Amino acid sequence: SQAPDGPAQPRQVSHNDPAQHESAQYDPTQYHPAPYDPAQRAPMQQRQLQQRPGPSDYALSQGAQATHTADGVPLAGWWWRVLSTLVDMLLVMLVSWTVGFGYLMRALNGYQAWLSDLMAASQGQGLVDVTAIYSYDIVAPLSILGSITMAIRLVYLTITVHQWSASAGQLAFKLRVVPADRGLEHVRQSWKLAGVRAVVQELLRLDPIGILRLISSLMPLWTRKRQTIHDMVARSQVVKL
Repeated sequence: SQAPDGPAQPRQVSHNDPAQHESAQYDPTQYHPAPYDPAQRAPMQQRQLQQRPGPSDYALSQGAQATHTADGVPLAGWWWRVLSTLVDMLLVMLVSWTVGFGYLMRALNGYQAWLSDLMAASQGQGLVDVTAIYSYDIVAPLSILGSITMAIRLVYLTITVHQWSASAGQLAFKLRVVPADRGLEHVRQSWKLAGVRAVVQELLRLDPIGILRLISSLMPLWTRKRQTIHDMVARSQVVKL
């Protein structure tokens, strides 16, 4: 008797040969290669890449903080925002004190008069009501100076964000204010976005205790898109170029 020749090899059926394809019966043990047409598969691969979620989308789906905008621009870190705010505060303070120098000197003179009376009372040379500070020329000039500072800051933040998408402090650290989820649009912003953002910032400063302003400044540490209150109202984000 003849020895077996070994296991039978599966016969390949070509799909490119219509005659062989029609005559062949389907056998699950046989190899049936699928037709490959690069021109048909390339568009499908492109669609899969386009629909693939980015790192920011994945982070948001997991409930974590996003590190990038929806179109892939890195979001600014909290410390960068703090440094830029300090620079802006210094610039606004210098300009407002220059414009309102007369009111600043009035407040300083009133404070010196109140302090002198207080020291004299402590030495037994007279009585002075410490709560009568409003009778000295302190509160009125400081209120006027505060209004000047608020107006300068409001105009400053609105114009700079509209024109350059950033204040001077943000420009110094390569930060930009952009519409939410559109980080590539960082050249200049609309008057509406810049104005609403600046107005909300000033309204937060009207809080006499400062709790709202403190909470807003800390919110980028835990909000999903690293936004403050004025970012949420204006629908903006801050990116790092």
